[in-house]
Amino acid sequence: MTLRHSALLGLRVVASASARPCDAEFSGARAGVELSNVDVARLLLGDGFEAELARSELDPERARVAWGLERRQWVRTRRLATPASGLDAGDLATAAARTALQRAGIAAERVDVLVTATSTPPRISSSLASRVARELGVGGVALDLRAGGAGPLHGLVAAAQHLAHGASCALVVGVETSSLYLDAHDVRSAWLYGDGAGALLLMRDADAAERGLVGALLATEHVVGRPFTVPGVLPPTAEALARGDYRFQRPDGAYGAALLELWAAASRELVAEFPRECAELAHFAPYAVSRPQLDAACAPLVAASAGRARLVTTLARDACVGAAGALIALDALLESGAAQSGDLIATTAVGGGVHRAALLWRL
Repeated sequence: MTLRHSALLGLRVVASASARPCDAEFSGARAGVELSNVDVARLLLGDGFEAELARSELDPERARVAWGLERRQWVRTRRLATPASGLDAGDLATAAARTALQRAGIAAERVDVLVTATSTPPRISSSLASRVARELGVGGVALDLRAGGAGPLHGLVAAAQHLAHGASCALVVGVETSSLYLDAHDVRSAWLYGDGAGALLLMRDADAAERGLVGALLATEHVVGRPFTVPGVLPPTAEALARGDYRFQRPDGAYGAALLELWAAASRELVAEFPRECAELAHFAPYAVSRPQLDAACAPLVAASAGRARLVTTLARDACVGAAGALIALDALLESGAAQSGDLIATTAVGGGVHRAALLWRL
């Protein structure tokens, strides 16, 4: 069953931001790396990467043309991932959140609600949101969300609910460091993923009566097949570590086909539930995994808006950044100057085993 969330207006986006492992504020031994498709193969496979690519028929150019993947930034800088030696999700999340606050000219103490979404936290049990709040000086409530790439969309709905019921300022952050969990032998999967963080700062504003959350659709789907996930149990066991269970496993064909259909279904349902709004859609900034997924998600919304909806994606530059994806796309839109006050934006996401989310927001 899909939960239909009604409008929560009188809310304003006051700032956005992104953070990537190669940003200037990260330097020295902890800096990340920017990698082309060929660079990924070289890093993971070593000196014999060209021969290995030829044997396995892996094609960096196909990843660029068919999947839309050209570059990405990683906190991982060597073949064997060593999380303790470099940046982690907390570093990236804090950087994105701090930049959003600086752009808005708002002190961290004014933030009533901080929501952090990730699938790759640096610790099993401690709250990532609490760490970000502590480092920034946020005094309000801080909470974590685990819903894969749909996490920040759930976060935006949760933030809107808090703002509608007494909070005045909310900060939503999405972050991933997927490179730390990639199998060094699985270049095909490694091409898909980048690391990064995105942040969106929201405020309640009595003068913004028509702005804010126009509507949302949230659901959990039960999909057959082997998912793209880290299958290792918690707490870790020696046997599971030896089997490599704490690296991402590649999904099977049944799971991949089901996800592709769910991407199209999420957009179709958004159009069916909000036909009038989708007819005036100006921008579409989804969580992005690959070009085929973007095409499936775009088609219903482009048709509903008579071709007016503009796709916003950083897939070629950032690859798939999981829970950061939709927020990084929204930041790219806002920073480009292409969005105007009153524009209607759609964003959708499918992921996390499997969460489905779609929402409409009026700037």
